[in-house]
Amino acid sequence: MDFRFSPEEETFRQEVRDFLRKHAPAEYANQQLGDKETEEFRKRFARALGEKGWLAVSWPREYGGQSWSPMQQMIFNEEMSLARAPRPAGAGLGLVGPTLMQYGTPEQKAKHLPKIAKEELLWCQLFSEPNAGSDLAGLQTKAEDKGDYFLVNGRKIWSSDAHRAQWGLLLARTNPDVPKHKGISTFLLEMSLPGITVHPIVTMVREWRAVGTHNFSEVVLENVRVPRDCLVGEEDKGWLQAVTGLESERSNLAATISVRRFLDELLEYIKTMPSRQRERIRQTGLHHQLAQVAMDLQVAKALGYAIVSKQMRKQSPSREASQTKLFVTELEQRAARIGMQALGLAGQLERGDRKAPMLGRVERLYQISVASTIGVGTSEIQRNIIAARGLGLPAAK
Repeated sequence: MDFRFSPEEETFRQEVRDFLRKHAPAEYANQQLGDKETEEFRKRFARALGEKGWLAVSWPREYGGQSWSPMQQMIFNEEMSLARAPRPAGAGLGLVGPTLMQYGTPEQKAKHLPKIAKEELLWCQLFSEPNAGSDLAGLQTKAEDKGDYFLVNGRKIWSSDAHRAQWGLLLARTNPDVPKHKGISTFLLEMSLPGITVHPIVTMVREWRAVGTHNFSEVVLENVRVPRDCLVGEEDKGWLQAVTGLESERSNLAATISVRRFLDELLEYIKTMPSRQRERIRQTGLHHQLAQVAMDLQVAKALGYAIVSKQMRKQSPSREASQTKLFVTELEQRAARIGMQALGLAGQLERGDRKAPMLGRVERLYQISVASTIGVGTSEIQRNIIAARGLGLPAAK
């Protein structure tokens, strides 16, 4: 593998850096803005991306994108993460759009893709259920075919932005008489339909948004009439669509770059600590663990580049995506744990506390890194995928 970038790619990287230097100030990255200012900045930044045509960059031009190559997309994601620039909200750009482009009808594409590309509407993902998380195919939400519409009943949980979204991408069971992976369908769900109730889920992790808000929600569906023209692709073929979308979500380097920034800032902070504390880090062997994280970050980067290499050759990086997701999220968790050990009790101080080291990033990462190994497929699920698709071992039952 050649790790060198072409002159054109280096020029493109510089263009992205110049844009971010202008539109993503350090005050945001360093959390020096208030809650209201932060929300206003996010909106301004999204508008700036839209004006530049940099929201749906990997999409075909016919759907409002830039037709960027996987390499350009990777460079863009790297620089966005390095600048800690805010990502577009919702599931529209990363999940719904690609799903519609591959499986949607011409009418669905014409209605939704232009608005998603401009981030005019907010979408949420309605996949997980109280009894169907890691085993997503075990979902129980039912969609009964009533001719012109499907009657949907069930519950969804851990749905990000569901309380603000206008639309959702829904998985529901349309055929209970076949193996669980084969009786699922995908629907476009308008969140204002009668019978939909959204309940907030307040987590232990303090959200980056305004104090008192939440990100996750439970969505209750009671006799919701979903028009037939909101069915995506073929009936009972929703599992394939879901897997395709989730693989895309696992195939970026943003998390690797975030851990790299965290490690760089942790090392810089350690340099400012009193000599007695630095000696404690050395005596306990934490400096060796920090060095191991630094080396593993290079491995994570290589894994990410391998995915991009396959995408450039129009190959599906299914196994590689699971390898990267597994390796990076567990590396993130390890880095957070080492950071907490290095800083001691001070590492528990939250963002907003004037005495919090590194603006409270250690405490923040320590909490969210646990969730990272669960979301979009647990580490156990990733190992099963690697075993089955990469090593040819029997699938887990």
